[in-house]
Amino acid sequence: MPRKQDAKGPDNPRDRDVTVQSAYGDEGMGRPCMLATCWAQEASGCPTVPARVMNKETRAILDTGSVVTLLRPDLAEGREGSPMEVTCVHGDTRTYGTCHVVIRTPQGVFTARAGIVPHLPVPLLIGRDCPIAHQKQIRPHREAHQKQIVPHREAHQKQIRPHREAHQKQIMPHREAHKKQVMPHREAHKKQISSLWDKKLKAADKERNRELQDLTGKQDSREQTDADALSRRDTCLGGFPYYQGA
Repeated sequence: MPRKQDAKGPDNPRDRDVTVQSAYGDEGMGRPCMLATCWAQEASGCPTVPARVMNKETRAILDTGSVVTLLRPDLAEGREGSPMEVTCVHGDTRTYGTCHVVIRTPQGVFTARAGIVPHLPVPLLIGRDCPIAHQKQIRPHREAHQKQIVPHREAHQKQIRPHREAHQKQIMPHREAHKKQVMPHREAHKKQISSLWDKKLKAADKERNRELQDLTGKQDSREQTDADALSRRDTCLGGFPYYQGA
């Protein structure tokens, strides 16, 4: 007996569901498996974050079961992308347009290829293709892992502390003997370096003194030349009456 088709209308759950990509799809089916979730009824219990799509402020729902990101047409202001085929659990396949948008959230900024769903009950649905979705997934596992390894780490520290202290006691005499051995060589090295620096400083001082003497000699020679020139001028002009009267 043929199965009776479901009636269409607002009371039909198929019309209320939004097709989103499932994280548990069968890769051998040849097409992605989608999960239909009625966000119109369950949006109040879903985790939300403030978001900014391009230049528009909105709020986003984090869906860890969705592989793709979906948004409403009024937020689709980015570069147009290739169409996206979505197949829901009822077997219906629909094709949606996509766009590349920049999404800013408190957890970070990223670019996503989002499907444009005309009747999406929420402004923005962030799927697993966005980095913050992975952060939401790995944070509980990371915290649980930290809680598990803390007792083992403390027990390990207690076990190795006696061995570490014993090792320090064993190597301390060898360390002191090594210091005594290298101390004479270190002092000799310091003296060599100090002697080299003294020689360099003395050579630099000697060069500066020589340059100063040269400059002083040139200045004395210039002053003597000017004095001789004035003396010769007075000698040459001494016989002119107007010069003597002046």
